[in-house]
Amino acid sequence: APPPPPRPKSLKMYNFGSPRVGNDAFCAKFDSLVGNGIDEAYRIVNDQDVVTRFPRTVNALVLGSIGYDHCGPTVLITE
Repeated sequence: APPPPPRPKSLKMYNFGSPRVGNDAFCAKFDSLVGNGIDEAYRIVNDQDVVTRFPRTVNALVLGSIGYDHCGPTVLITE
């Protein structure tokens, strides 16, 4: 078998303008890894960016519970 891939000494995640990415279980697992495998995680959002609001929770009225949410702490850019 080939050797395992190298593991980084430090893992940081900076997410810019992403839509909602996972359900509650996914977000709970991701958040549990911050400080325990992931050194830093930030979700950077421009408050004028509509993409970061998708899929909209309003769609739940039509589609039922869609269960998507954001993960990690948010840094909001307002200017």
